[in-house]
Amino acid sequence: MKTTTNTKPTNTAPFDGSARQRLAHMGVLTAGGKPAGAVMPVFAGIFGGSFFDDFVALYQKPSELRSIYNIFADLLSKRAYDHMLVLLCIQYDFMYKPLPDPVLWLAGQPRALAAFMPLFMDRLANLLTTAGYLKPAAEQPERLI
Repeated sequence: MKTTTNTKPTNTAPFDGSARQRLAHMGVLTAGGKPAGAVMPVFAGIFGGSFFDDFVALYQKPSELRSIYNIFADLLSKRAYDHMLVLLCIQYDFMYKPLPDPVLWLAGQPRALAAFMPLFMDRLANLLTTAGYLKPAAEQPERLI
């Protein structure tokens, strides 16, 4: 009987140089590496909704949710998208879950990350507001984005 040895890793490293190509295969980026206008809002919305459920389960006190959300909002106002990604990684560590690969792949794609984070935050803010954890935007101090 002939056996084969699989020498390829079963998991692709997130920074192996193919992240842009993988994001393009998903339709998140164009072939040239720009954020895909129609897909990015859907991608951010799906991830934002998924993150919301885990986020609310992790921080059961509304004050904790608001505190972490405010850190995200502060980073967004500074356009510190890479720091926001690190904060997402930390939140997933606290949840004992891996950050979904497609979001991790954004780390090496500054234009895509800059397009993703404001959309993600819009979705998260909307869900937190609808659930009563945040006041409606009209009642909050204005944020600079």
